[in-house]
Amino acid sequence: LVQYPAEKLAEEALQSFSRAYMPEVKDERRLQTEDGKWTVTAKHKEYLLIVFGASNLAEAEDLLGAADNRLKRQ
Repeated sequence: LVQYPAEKLAEEALQSFSRAYMPEVKDERRLQTEDGKWTVTAKHKEYLLIVFGASNLAEAEDLLGAADNRLKRQ
């Protein structure tokens, strides 16, 4: 979880991360790595959320959902 000074900067960071570490992924923003783990990204306003090394996609989505819900309550 990284907070940027502006939402635009968070979006730019997400795009930069995706191009560098997940170039084969288009709009889904999720990738199963060679070791079978999952990397999933999302953005909430000025926050960039990234889950690394989740054992399955459901776990990764649950972690993102929990972080997103917590941010919505702020």
